[in-house]
This record gives sequence, C-alpha cells and structure tokens, in this order.
Amino acid sequence: MSSPSTDQSLYERVWYAHRDEKLLIGIDLRHFNRPGSPTYQQKDNALPLMATLCCTASAWMLGGWIWGLAILASGIILMLTTLNVWVMHRLRTRTLEKALSGLDDWQDLWRYGGMSLRLVNDDATEIRSPDEDWRIFARRLRAGRD
Repeated sequence: MSSPSTDQSLYERVWYAHRDEKLLIGIDLRHFNRPGSPTYQQKDNALPLMATLCCTASAWMLGGWIWGLAILASGIILMLTTLNVWVMHRLRTRTLEKALSGLDDWQDLWRYGGMSLRLVNDDATEIRSPDEDWRIFARRLRAGRD
C-alpha cells in the first residue's frame, strides 16, 4: 500500500494528464446508474417518468383518452431517446467531477469499480477498476504541471 503523500502525487499526475487531454477516464454508466453508486441520483431517473405521467393525466382529463394516449406515447419515445441521453450525460459529468475533486473521492470511485484509464490513442494501455491498480498506471505518466 502506498503512503498518502505518494498517492496524492500520483493522483495529481492523473489529474494533470486528464486536464492536458493526454489521458481518458472511462466511466461505465450502467454500473454507476444504480442505487448504491456514489454518484447515483434517483431524481434523475424518476423525474422524466413523473413528468410524463403528470402530462398524460392532465391531457387525459382535459382532452380525453386520445390526447392522453398521444402524450403518453410521445413521452415514452422522448424518455427512451433524448431524456435517457440527458440522464447519462448528467451522470457522467457528476462522476467525472467527483473523480477529479480529490484523492479520497477518486479512491472511493475506483474501489466501487466501473472506471477505466487509458492514454489517448493507445487502447493497449487501458486499465479497469477495481481489479487493476491505478497507481502503477500513474507512475508511468510524466510528472509535471505544465
């Protein structure tokens, strides 16, 4: 096990490499989009469904069952396409922000799994959490804050 100061310097290498676009941090969105995940938020998944159901009920009461059914079908199509992309984008952004916010959060996410590191344009360098050690990968990165 590494010392906290060594881990911090290795984490900084990862942070700076990502900032300089030399490193890609992969996130398995399905793995993080479930209860128990450090970055899961139930409201992101429930809000589109609740909005669709409320709009459907309103349309049904105000315009009849044909309008209610039309709004329901439109809402389902919208949820399966556009809103799902929006939810996954928010999850990826939230997870990446947490990963890059500090060493403790980084280590929590790495232990949880569903992340990967690789150099840009080099698929052979990819490592995956939690099985592989990010510290070994970080040691190969050039130290510095250019």
